[in-house]
Amino acid sequence: MADRFSRKWIMVVTDLLRAGILASLILTLPIQSFLLTFFLIFLLGSLGAFYAPAKSASIPALVGDDRVADAMGISQSATAVTQVIGMASGGLCVGLFGAQTSFFIDLLTFLLSAGLTLFLPRLRPLLRPSSEDRRLGFFSGFSAIREAPVLKFLLVLFIPVTLVVGVFNTTQNAILLQVLHLTPSWFGYNEAVFGIGSIFGGLLGGYLLKKCKPGTVLAWAIGSFGALLVSVFLLNYSAMAVNIMLLLTVFAWSALLGVVVPLITVPLTSLFIIATPVHVRGRGAAVMQAIMNLGTILGVLVGGAAGLTMGSINLTWAAGALLILVVIILPITNGFRSLQRGAEEREQVPAPPDTMQIVTPAATWRLRNDPLVLQDVEVLSILE
Repeated sequence: MADRFSRKWIMVVTDLLRAGILASLILTLPIQSFLLTFFLIFLLGSLGAFYAPAKSASIPALVGDDRVADAMGISQSATAVTQVIGMASGGLCVGLFGAQTSFFIDLLTFLLSAGLTLFLPRLRPLLRPSSEDRRLGFFSGFSAIREAPVLKFLLVLFIPVTLVVGVFNTTQNAILLQVLHLTPSWFGYNEAVFGIGSIFGGLLGGYLLKKCKPGTVLAWAIGSFGALLVSVFLLNYSAMAVNIMLLLTVFAWSALLGVVVPLITVPLTSLFIIATPVHVRGRGAAVMQAIMNLGTILGVLVGGAAGLTMGSINLTWAAGALLILVVIILPITNGFRSLQRGAEEREQVPAPPDTMQIVTPAATWRLRNDPLVLQDVEVLSILE
């Protein structure tokens, strides 16, 4: 849909529909029907599958390909901020005002998001879909990925990374609450520390991607994530020490993890969106989101099942060892070499002189009232 209809209106309509579902939740809470509540929450989550690809595919058109990494980093940091604030304020609102009032506040946030999205410039697809694209639909995104070695490499890399992230999401809480026996208040503080680390990691990811080769950033970030997961044994030893030593170790571990995880996700998503052909970026973003969700869900399932037999500590360091193995194999893969070679070729291309200004979709906001200029800019963007 993001390659066939206006991405701006997809985001607006999706936000309005989610607000409507929350209104239904408010009205049906007195019924206390588990199945009905579960169905409405399922619909609420399903609408994210329409919103996320439209949002991701819109970023290059808004900021230009050269600033996608910065925009993704800011988006990741903003998400971390809202999660920290949202979880803290959500628990407070439920305790003070009840679930219905909390859902109503959530409803207002979706209406605010829809209203702010209306101020964005037109985000229509650059090309009309061909008859083959209409026939293949979502699967034409796989065709574009299959023809690009870098995209195939990034998509395959998503699988072990998101799988381990899913395992980590499952085992982290078990380790902190059941193994280390953190109190609820200290557990909440630890989540805040992780969120603060994610803010810095999101901003740092875009910066490093401009200063270093993308493959190098990914290798170091994935390797660091794996090493931190393997170091979970230090937490186990700290549990035998005094409380202050345990808390300092746990907070440092969580802060570093908060920094490292965005250093993986920001470059991966940015590179994938940039490398995807313009006319299938919506479908490419949908494929990327589907693989990320699938890997995370599988990781959660594996973490829940294997954690019962292996234990949370052993499963966590095993997941970290898997990522270290991935990093060792990365340099010998063709996709990694293509990624590094592409970065070297871009560095060798001379910058255009000051008298030659290339117009990108990010500059169309000033020219939005002239349809002829918009058409010319779209043609230039396609040719570029």
